[in-house]
Amino acid sequence: MPIVLPRFKHEDSYLTAHLLEAHDLVLAKLAAGRERDLTYAITAVSADIVSLEELERRLEAMPESHRDRVRDLLAVVRARAKRA
Repeated sequence: MPIVLPRFKHEDSYLTAHLLEAHDLVLAKLAAGRERDLTYAITAVSADIVSLEELERRLEAMPESHRDRVRDLLAVVRARAKRA
């Protein structure tokens, strides 16, 4: 999702904004593992903001310590998003 930001200048430097891409945000939320984050992920998939295929592809780039938990939660997202 592109976001257009006006140029901000403070004294002699410009403000730079760093934004998460939608798939990366959902994976980070699933790694946190809170119920509200699971609901967010289900909603994002159901609304076609993110795709399950891309989430699963990017999962392999996550730290190994988070992969199993996130993989399990992605299975829940897949099951619940189909019903939503």
